Amino acid sequence: MSAGGCGAWGLLFTGLFAKKQYVHQVYASGRPYGLFMGGGGKLLAAQIIQILVIFEWVNATMAQLFYALKKLNLLRVSKEDEMQGMDMTRRKW
Repeated sequence: MSAGGCGAWGLLFTGLFAKKQYVHQVYASGRPYGLFMGGGGKLLAAQIIQILVIFEWVNATMAQLFYALKKLNLLRVSKEDEMQGMDMTRRKW
């Protein structure tokens, strides 16, 4: 969650604070820049859409992965391993 939250904050921060001169250094002129820098809300709206798309992509791919792992019984350890502790049963400590 922390990586996703930090990435989302980075996208939002860019949509809010991107300076016109920096945007124009990287992209052609006429591109939107940060809301608080006088660029309007277009860049912020694009960044929010990116966050939503990334969130849905991760949900779609991870749902399939965890469904497959559940069907293969690979999500949980056995009850005996759980009661003894993973260090004792898996690492032999």
